[in-house]
Amino acid sequence: MRKNVDLRLPGALLLLALFANPAQPAGVDSARAPREPGALSGDVVTQFDKFLQSNVYTEGADPTTHAPGLILLVDTPGGRYLRAAGVASLENGAPLRVDDRLEIGSNSKSFTVVLLLQLQEEGVLTLDDSLSKWLPGWAARIPNSDQVTLRHLAQHTSGIWDYGDPLIGAAADDSIKLEQGYSPQQLVQYAIDNGTPDFAPGEEGKWKYGNTGYILLGMIIEKATGQSLGALYRQRIFDPLGLETAALVEAVPQVGEIVDGYWWTDDAQIRNTTNWNASQGWAAGGIAMTAEELLTFAKALAAGKLFRKPETLALMLTFDPDGMGGQVPYGLGLMDFSRVGAPGSWGHAGQTAGFQSLWYTNPDTGVTVIGLTNSARYSAYSFLRVGFLLALGSAKASTGESVASASGAAESPRFERLDKCFAQLPEDVDVQYDMDCGYVVVPEFHGGQSTRELRLGITRLKARDGTVGSPLFMLAGGPGHTEVSPDYLRLFQPALLGGILQSRDIVLIEQRGTEHTDTYLDCPESRTAPWAAYEKGLFRDEAERFVLGAIERCIEAFRARGINLDAYNSRESAADINDVRQAMDYDRIVYYGASYGAQLGQHVMRDFPGILEAVVLDGAEGLSRKSWVENRALDAQWGIDHLAALCRADEQCIEDYDIPALVEAVLALFDDGPLPFTYTAPDDPSLTIRGEVTVQDMAGFIYGRQGDRIGAMSLPRILDQLSGGGAEQVALILGSVKSGQLVASRDATSSPMATIMHLAMVCSDDPVKSVDEVNVTGVGRYAELFGREQGETYAELCQRIKVKELPDSTDVNATTNVPTLLLSGDLDVATPAFRSKEVADALPKSTLVVFPGRTHVQIAAVNLCAAQIMTSFVLHPKDDLDMSCTENSPLLGFLLLDGSISRTPR
Repeated sequence: MRKNVDLRLPGALLLLALFANPAQPAGVDSARAPREPGALSGDVVTQFDKFLQSNVYTEGADPTTHAPGLILLVDTPGGRYLRAAGVASLENGAPLRVDDRLEIGSNSKSFTVVLLLQLQEEGVLTLDDSLSKWLPGWAARIPNSDQVTLRHLAQHTSGIWDYGDPLIGAAADDSIKLEQGYSPQQLVQYAIDNGTPDFAPGEEGKWKYGNTGYILLGMIIEKATGQSLGALYRQRIFDPLGLETAALVEAVPQVGEIVDGYWWTDDAQIRNTTNWNASQGWAAGGIAMTAEELLTFAKALAAGKLFRKPETLALMLTFDPDGMGGQVPYGLGLMDFSRVGAPGSWGHAGQTAGFQSLWYTNPDTGVTVIGLTNSARYSAYSFLRVGFLLALGSAKASTGESVASASGAAESPRFERLDKCFAQLPEDVDVQYDMDCGYVVVPEFHGGQSTRELRLGITRLKARDGTVGSPLFMLAGGPGHTEVSPDYLRLFQPALLGGILQSRDIVLIEQRGTEHTDTYLDCPESRTAPWAAYEKGLFRDEAERFVLGAIERCIEAFRARGINLDAYNSRESAADINDVRQAMDYDRIVYYGASYGAQLGQHVMRDFPGILEAVVLDGAEGLSRKSWVENRALDAQWGIDHLAALCRADEQCIEDYDIPALVEAVLALFDDGPLPFTYTAPDDPSLTIRGEVTVQDMAGFIYGRQGDRIGAMSLPRILDQLSGGGAEQVALILGSVKSGQLVASRDATSSPMATIMHLAMVCSDDPVKSVDEVNVTGVGRYAELFGREQGETYAELCQRIKVKELPDSTDVNATTNVPTLLLSGDLDVATPAFRSKEVADALPKSTLVVFPGRTHVQIAAVNLCAAQIMTSFVLHPKDDLDMSCTENSPLLGFLLLDGSISRTPR
């Protein structure tokens, strides 16, 4: 039976979005909240299906964007997708299957480097060994070989001429050359006979992709071990990982060994190139395997399971910024895809005479993408779009259950240890922490107004060499986020903040009212209320009142339990920090706060300056703001103006887009009022939702896209598509988003945000009493719409929670004379860099670091440069900081109309 509903709930769904995804960028909460295995959302699956089907080759299609067959495997903490489309053979039409085996081409290089580094761990060789040490005979025939190291060969900085394109490219058009076999020695001789070095080994600023260097590495590996390369792949990688069908193909493939592969000539002729003799690729590109097997390898590599030491993987991840002309920095057998549409992701691409492939993984989000095709002309980089499609949807997430404890009779503050911690390291992290956990018991009111106590969850990572410096206290944002989760513990690996643990404890503190405290001020009912309203047949104002009523009931339920919500404010939380310090017997601390945690840190700086050795504020706004929504419209306008300025400075972007005009164009589509839509749930065809999207929905959509790097840099393309598609296209897209939120609210009981704690903190610190508190001076239509919608929402919520307001004396920026590091992203619209500068200007000993191409909050977003700078600052807060890594910070270009990525000037 088909269901129908009128959906006109902008306010109610805004409340749902507010608490499900508070003012944090996409990617930040994923590093904090553990995700349980489940199913990808229907929207995401639909997008992936469309991607595959639209990329299948039909006669006359562009061979660079279409292939006979494609396999896509997307593995996420919220579920996985594995499907094939198209054919395994154009001649007989056999469908491509997900378990078919394809050549992976240069992805073999990652496997070769794994063997190389395993031998280095065993002391057999080192990356700094010279080519002449291992292959003196061959080295004598190669210019500059005494200066060539194994590192140069692995990172494509040796300058040795590449045989790949001249030999393999020619083979694609010549059946005799296609099937011709070569020994590794013959491939090297071919390079010697046909080319000269492109540059001196290790010459600064020089990089050129080459296969010859990897053939030499394979020869060295065989010489060092006395075993064949194929046997070493099998013994050291394939068998330990259970890769049963993976193999090094060293001749013309046997019939049925792989699916058919194809090459498109320049005059659009299709050639079956399955008989390409894979000996031409060998250590540089001779492996064939299934998508599942490549995923297993990728995840094992990211988890460090292929090495004995965690620092060995870090060698592979040390990227040369000049790789691929500066577009794709190259490590040792790995590529950094951050600049080409997959921020934080690394992996490799591969091509043979008949196949293309690409894989990438993001250790922060836990997402791994595998793409295989049986066309050598198809651009494997098209699979980078999958990450963008994933960002448009969402995987279901869940958090752990709250932990409660009975009140004790001893004096507070005190530390009560627990036998089991709130979160453990993920199994794939090969790092051991000396960790203890428990509750610090603090008074409900530090002024003695009550005898009630609160328990704050504490997770402490102990210094390896014993504590010789002040500990680092870390606080989350929101307000209302939890500070500890399995994935958040990843941040303390050696490549990130792990260096701090050598001499300083790190203490993760749950703020009062958040998940791991004895009073978890959450309201799951508010997240399921939109669906409940739908079930009751409510819509428009009635539905919004129903959602607000759910929040009111949560507030009253907490008060009925004797919980005084007036105790949940920034001043009491700041005093909690001092109590934790005392209870854990520390003299002074280094404070770190992210987003709202940075605001809380300023309260600590004002009220307890004597306990601070140093402070790190990540995504900060000053305390002088009088209302939570005061700057929302101003900052939204700045965000769109800044994005437009970046586009004007980008020759490719400005050719395609006029961002302010596009914003006005999509808003103008609502000039005659809301737009009607009809939505059918992909996973439930019987559910049809009919409703309207409003201009406020459009403003919220624009702002939301700026919350992460991919969203911001793809926003012009999206706006162009929406404006070009007209009202019907806008209604389709926004209606799908809005209806998807409604359907998701059926079981949206868990969230990393403590809803009522969030409201108590906001409405006591910077309460919103009227929408008129939103400053709209000089802003455009988009920013005013967004700011006023935010103002109306918080005014309604603050009216209902009715907590005591903090005095005006707390609305003064901190001026504490303590070393302070401020971290900011130049794309941040939540707390723009100029807001952090206002905070820095009031502090006598401050350093503000702005990271190009970054959005809100740096550390949780796994900004390696920020982690490096912060580590140096925490260990030596009085020393000058080396901030040179910001000059090489990877920038993500704009998504252009043709689907390519621009190269944004630094």
